[in-house]
Amino acid sequence: QFSKIVPKCFAITLLSSSNPTVIIIQPIITIFASLGLQRSSLQNGKTATYTNNGTAASFTDSSTGDTRRSVTVGFDYAGSESMTFSGAVEAFTSTGGVSGNSASLTANWKF
Repeated sequence: QFSKIVPKCFAITLLSSSNPTVIIIQPIITIFASLGLQRSSLQNGKTATYTNNGTAASFTDSSTGDTRRSVTVGFDYAGSESMTFSGAVEAFTSTGGVSGNSASLTANWKF
């Protein structure tokens, strides 16, 4: 997983006759990316039997496992007045045929 690619901080030194002051300016935006891989495997219980309203039935799963792959990119932004914004976009797919996209955008305010 690749995460939190952060630019370096900047430092400014203000000199005066009485004492020097150092101001550290933190980065405003953080960009991140992650790659995901998940494997699930059916170990036991390929066939399930059940009763629904008095009718007996069974289901046999033809699959023995699935692999899910995902890619996510996003950002964290530190705004003014203790506000932060975050956003991410994800794309995923699986060998079982399930695929899709998701997106999120959040805003937080400390008060």
